[in-house]
Amino acid sequence: MTVVREYVEGKSRSEPVKSEEWKTLFTEAIILGSSVVYEKDKHDPNEPPENWNWVNGNQTEACMLAFIVRCYGVDIDQVREARRADIVKLFPFDSTVKRSGVLMKLKNGKYRLYTRGAAERILAECTRQFVDGNEKALDK
Repeated sequence: MTVVREYVEGKSRSEPVKSEEWKTLFTEAIILGSSVVYEKDKHDPNEPPENWNWVNGNQTEACMLAFIVRCYGVDIDQVREARRADIVKLFPFDSTVKRSGVLMKLKNGKYRLYTRGAAERILAECTRQFVDGNEKALDK
């Protein structure tokens, strides 16, 4: 399985969004909310990340991680280490609400919750959206 497109800000894209703000939001949400790792001693750095030996998670998570490594050149371990102290709480997957998440403390003292799971359940809880670099009300 390989991620070939992303859907961001109402647009389907074959090339990843290049804004630094989006890169940070997207990569942190995927990396910090995942327990998937790769076996560093068993992969060839010249191989595409889709071919690495991903362990401790499901195939969809591994594909998302491979996508951000391939498209954004992100070092997964470096992001995890840099933000480890900012993790306030991990919410493991809960089948009753069909989601998981990680609560982060931001440098400005505010908090951000990265949530993953059933799209229809998460969207039902949302009130704001990020469009063209700006936050605005979410029309339901």
